[in-house]
Amino acid sequence: MRKLLMVANVLMFLLLPVMMAWAEGPTDILVIANKGVALDSISKDTLADLFLKKKGVKDNAGNDLVPINAPEGSPLRDAWAKRVLGMDAGSEVAYWKKMLVASGTQAPKSLPNTMAAAFSVKGAISYIKRSDYKEGVAKVLAVIP
Repeated sequence: MRKLLMVANVLMFLLLPVMMAWAEGPTDILVIANKGVALDSISKDTLADLFLKKKGVKDNAGNDLVPINAPEGSPLRDAWAKRVLGMDAGSEVAYWKKMLVASGTQAPKSLPNTMAAAFSVKGAISYIKRSDYKEGVAKVLAVIP
């Protein structure tokens, strides 16, 4: 009986992270913007261009959009790189090192609270986990599954 209980405890310990991930399911990423941004939606391709600084992106009123990243190494940033930029976290870091050397272009600013940044920075566009969204703080432009 003791062996059976010990085996059950070991299995529970090993399976707990898998069960928790399954219970949470995939996390949608919301693309959010400052309420003053004159856009109602934005495509994944345009987001990639903006966050990789391949070209400047303006809203419908002609104002520049300001990309704001989650902190490097955060699960949210890693998911963003994979789902929107089409690269893993290491490839994103390498991309920005190459851009800095080649043209002096730096990565978008990273802030720990991207929703606060979207609320307070004119032209800001960023992303958060769906579960972190607070109604009325920023406008939602897209959902990235």
